[in-house]
Amino acid sequence: MKDDIATADESNIVTSLDDKSIGPTRSLWLGNIPQSATIASLTALFSQYGVVESTRILSNNSCAFVNYASIESAIQARAALNGYDMSNGSLRIGFAKVMSPSPSQSSSVPNTANSTASEAENADISYTVKDTSKLESAVSIPTKTLAELQYDILDIVKEYGADSEEIESIRNNLTAALTFTSFVEEMPPLPDPNPNRVHDAPKLREIRKRIDNGSYTVQEIEAVAIDMLDEIAELASDYLGNTVVQKLFDYCSEDIKTRMLVKLSPYLSQLGIHKNGTWAAQKVIDVAHTPEQMQIIADSLRPYTVHLFLDQFGNYVLQCCLRFGSPFNDFIFETMLSRFWDIAQGRFGARAMRACLESHYASKEQQRVLAAAITLHTVQLATNANGALLLTWFLDTCTLPNRHRILAPRLIPHLVPLCTHKLASLTVLKVVNYRAEPEARRAIFDALVLNPDESVLEEILSDSTHGPAVIFKIITTPFLESDIRQRAIATVRNVLVKLKVHPSQGYRRLMDEVGLSARS
Repeated sequence: MKDDIATADESNIVTSLDDKSIGPTRSLWLGNIPQSATIASLTALFSQYGVVESTRILSNNSCAFVNYASIESAIQARAALNGYDMSNGSLRIGFAKVMSPSPSQSSSVPNTANSTASEAENADISYTVKDTSKLESAVSIPTKTLAELQYDILDIVKEYGADSEEIESIRNNLTAALTFTSFVEEMPPLPDPNPNRVHDAPKLREIRKRIDNGSYTVQEIEAVAIDMLDEIAELASDYLGNTVVQKLFDYCSEDIKTRMLVKLSPYLSQLGIHKNGTWAAQKVIDVAHTPEQMQIIADSLRPYTVHLFLDQFGNYVLQCCLRFGSPFNDFIFETMLSRFWDIAQGRFGARAMRACLESHYASKEQQRVLAAAITLHTVQLATNANGALLLTWFLDTCTLPNRHRILAPRLIPHLVPLCTHKLASLTVLKVVNYRAEPEARRAIFDALVLNPDESVLEEILSDSTHGPAVIFKIITTPFLESDIRQRAIATVRNVLVKLKVHPSQGYRRLMDEVGLSARS
């Protein structure tokens, strides 16, 4: 058995709800999910309990699967979210396992020179790491500053299809990103509670009750808001007060909302990362409609953008601002450029960046410039468990042209560390297995297995832990021309003979593929 459900046939998956003998696994089956559920929303929900390696939705069955990095995270998530109220009803959660085919099923499938198995194995490659706590250290390549990368970014966005007007706009965004240097390195605390606060819990409950049952007119609600102005920042972080503040923003006129926002703006970022305040902050942003309100919010959040990206609550505050559109949401993308690596290697930062790029509020221009930044940081991202999520977007979801062809030359100088790294090798395999851009695949092959200088291949195959498996997957890709495959097999065979490898060291499958005797 194995418990990786990322690519398994759903007919082979059994859950603990069906089979009581199945104990805890890293994989969870989710039943009764609503049609509106997305991979991003489920990942965000379940990431609160640990590192989520993959999420898969089967919309025809109203179910999904979540794969965690550890069993402990899966146990904790199931305990916390089983019965969780979603729009479709209560969420049902069970542990999931992929059952191996029975011997009779296995024997009925002919083995034709491993080609069918190879195609199936290579056709669907997902960023799934069996044990992220044991990830090898990242390839030691220093990251460059935006000032050093700006001209490379402009060159790359041209290749991604930007016209002259977009390039000029991107140049202005890069200038704005470079010009802003007022990031606050430490988030200040919220003010201490006032012991003599006028609006105490009983009064807040009464106000909320009267708003809910319609006893207040709009004019009376606005009078309450004006009366609360001096205490609104403190109330917004209160477990009860934040709910009242949200209702005030729902009912008050734009003028009163602006007055409340002015009072809240010095503390909006601190509220955004507070367990109570974040709900008030998100409401304030959701109901902001005037350019003045959106500008106040953007100005108040911008110095703290990095902190917000990296926070479990704050990153959602930034995502709420995406609907403002350009120029009011430009600060989000400009920060992603100027502090790219600081954010991309964070657990919440990488996921928030990906959510921003996948949002329908992100313009093609904003996607292009971030795609260029991802291209320039490919090696660092490929070796980082969080950063790899951005590569998943770039290679699997992004629709910009030529991205594999542009990416391949940046991988080639680092093929040895990438192919001998458990996580990073998946990026190389994705480029090799992308059917639509054969020139990218050929560039990797030319550098790796068709190179007269066999030193790169020799170094990779010297790593018995990862090297043989990666090279096997590369030379058995179903998208390779037969003449090139034969040349690659001959090269790999020569290197294996030179290294005097032994099947028991992890080379058996590769030796069989290239025609070497794999008998011990």
